[in-house]
Amino acid sequence: MTSRSADNPLWNSDLEPTSAAQRTWTGTHYAALWVSMAVSVPAYMLAAGLMSEGMNWWQAVLTVFLGNLIVLVPMVLVGHAGAKHGIPYPVLARTAFGVRGAMLPAILRAIVACGWFGIQTWLGGQAIYTILNVLTGNAMSGDPLPVLGINIGQLTCFLLFWALHIYFITKGTDSIRWMRRSRRHSCYCRALRWCGGLTARPVVSDRCCRRRPSLWPAVKEPASSGWFSGPR
Repeated sequence: MTSRSADNPLWNSDLEPTSAAQRTWTGTHYAALWVSMAVSVPAYMLAAGLMSEGMNWWQAVLTVFLGNLIVLVPMVLVGHAGAKHGIPYPVLARTAFGVRGAMLPAILRAIVACGWFGIQTWLGGQAIYTILNVLTGNAMSGDPLPVLGINIGQLTCFLLFWALHIYFITKGTDSIRWMRRSRRHSCYCRALRWCGGLTARPVVSDRCCRRRPSLWPAVKEPASSGWFSGPR
């Protein structure tokens, strides 16, 4: 049996299997997590970007949906063993890559997570920055800082949102569960309000799609169609 000493590099408390008694998340919590992940600014920005490049609204929605569906399949397959046996991904990877080899996919996974964390934090900070500017009459605006290329208001909002993330990370998954559960109802309300607005007036304008009347030429020859030619 492997020794569980502090000097053992193959074991720590985070790698221990989670017992049934320690699994406090229910189907409701996972549903709330899924809703709050789906109702996100990056998803809206991705769909809006696709529409600005020539897609209509249903093509953009379908593309985002298919992309998430493709990613969902390996995620469910990888997560099945963890859900069944209570083991984290770094331990599961040892069955395929070996004890030493499992370090590589774990590190690559961490690098991707760090990148996505940075993207989400920047977008969240920008959302706070925009809201504060609207409420204060652009009081947060200013000249860009050297090297960074953003003003002090943007940097402050970014660090504020980053600190909020770090707080919930240090408090563990229970705090994330509470946050997701409390945010779930507001997500539902915003979604219903948005759907109600669709019946009152058009939310999606065709102006963003007039730049390119056909999507296929842009997909077939992106350089010649102007996809990478920059703003006009």
